[in-house]
Amino acid sequence: MYRLNTLENGMYFSSLKGISTKRTENNIRKMAQDFNFSNELNTFFRTCPLA
Repeated sequence: MYRLNTLENGMYFSSLKGISTKRTENNIRKMAQDFNFSNELNTFFRTCPLA
C-alpha cells in the first residue's frame, strides 16, 4: 500500500490477520528500534529506502 506510511502498512496488514492494534504497534516500534529504522516509520512506503 504505497499511500500509507511504514507504520500504517504494518498496522493495516496485521489487522487483516486479526492482531490487536496495540500489540502490533508495540511490536513494530520494537522491531524498528532493533533494526535501526525508527526514523522511517512515518515515511510513506513508496519513498522509503527500505522498499
